[in-house]
Amino acid sequence: MTVIRLTIATALMMGALVPVSEAAPPSSFNVSQAADLKLAMDQQGVPGAVVALVAGGELKFAVAAGWADCKSQRSMSVDTPMMLASLVKPLVGMAARREAARQVYFLDRPVASFVPWSSPANGAVTLHGWLAHAAGMAGGAVPAATTLVHAPPDAFASSPAGRFSYGNAGFHLASAVLEEVSGVPIGMALARELGLPGSIAPVLLRDLPENAATGHLTGLGCQGPIPLRQAWALASPGAGQGVASLSEMVPWLLALATSSWHAGFFSEVSRRAVPVHRGRVDVSYALGWYAHRNDVGPVYEHNGFLPGYGGFIRVVPSRGFALMVLANQGPGVPLTRFIDRLTRETLPGWRPHMRGRASWMDPRLLPGTWVNSEGFRLRFELHQGHLQMCELPAGAAFCCDRFDTMAALPDRLKVRHPQFVDPLDVFLDRNDPANLAIHYLSRRFEREPAKR
Repeated sequence: MTVIRLTIATALMMGALVPVSEAAPPSSFNVSQAADLKLAMDQQGVPGAVVALVAGGELKFAVAAGWADCKSQRSMSVDTPMMLASLVKPLVGMAARREAARQVYFLDRPVASFVPWSSPANGAVTLHGWLAHAAGMAGGAVPAATTLVHAPPDAFASSPAGRFSYGNAGFHLASAVLEEVSGVPIGMALARELGLPGSIAPVLLRDLPENAATGHLTGLGCQGPIPLRQAWALASPGAGQGVASLSEMVPWLLALATSSWHAGFFSEVSRRAVPVHRGRVDVSYALGWYAHRNDVGPVYEHNGFLPGYGGFIRVVPSRGFALMVLANQGPGVPLTRFIDRLTRETLPGWRPHMRGRASWMDPRLLPGTWVNSEGFRLRFELHQGHLQMCELPAGAAFCCDRFDTMAALPDRLKVRHPQFVDPLDVFLDRNDPANLAIHYLSRRFEREPAKR
């Protein structure tokens, strides 16, 4: 499997930034935050994590705690290579926006201008649609397609165009377009186009030796081998195959929080954003970023997961704020309570926001009844510490209390709702049975209002 290796130099135009791993702690704040991070990890069962915080346009700390590898008990550091997973999507969106500054209407051109053999029915699909998960593409629309040439004509589905539906396919294809336009592999294109206020070392493409076992993916950290049933889902450089250390990402975090180009980019995200939930405008998405408003100003976020890895980034440009977390945890946002506490302490007036994306939700919030637009209802209950899911109405009920396998789900559910067995779902963390339910709910369901 080919992955993007992101190596970012630490020399900034504003002056040299000492590599985080070699810098003395700016204050006891660094030391205390490392202790707080370890406590939060212990409370939530996270074996290893790294966190960086930029506030007021300055790096406040970058800390590491726990294990980079549980078996060998190799310690985590800010220089440990970590999977970025879907945190690559914001990078691809930024690279596309920089290309749009050179090519008028680049983001709004029909994909047929890049992929002339695509179906005529896809004439309304644009790069913006791909980068907003709004091109109507199924999650597995591009099986085994490593370049645009290999993508079948019907891979560029356009119905229902304009409606948010999260998946990797659009970013996979958008990264292929960027390769065609730039003439270099997507990793090098990202390095050239990120727009940091300084230099970026060349990006390397390499194969991870841990992936050598046929039919399995082995996480770099504390995750054991996982059956690789849909190899394409994890073989998409523009959608989730970045590898970087936290220290390599710190200059980018500083740029996100301080540079005028990035401020303009985030304004463009807000202008183009597609609502994540029909009939609601509280959360939207464009160019690889979720966007929502808060009392402290516009907020831009993304999360990422791969087997054994979880990551999260939050940016509040108006306050010079950026926060990144990478962890050996698995899917979903790692250390959610720690993230929200850091945000509250750093940004007075921060209002916790319950995003509808359930992959960002605390599993304790799942119990209750959820309904989708077709009236299909699911109820979640806690029984002896396990989360149990039941289909409603009771006359057609089934229950299962583990979500780490598709075998427990009845065939009629798979037929009625094939998205429940989306290829990405099979990679969810075996250690958290709630994650599959969370992933499904986040795409299809809203919580049913309480009856008065």
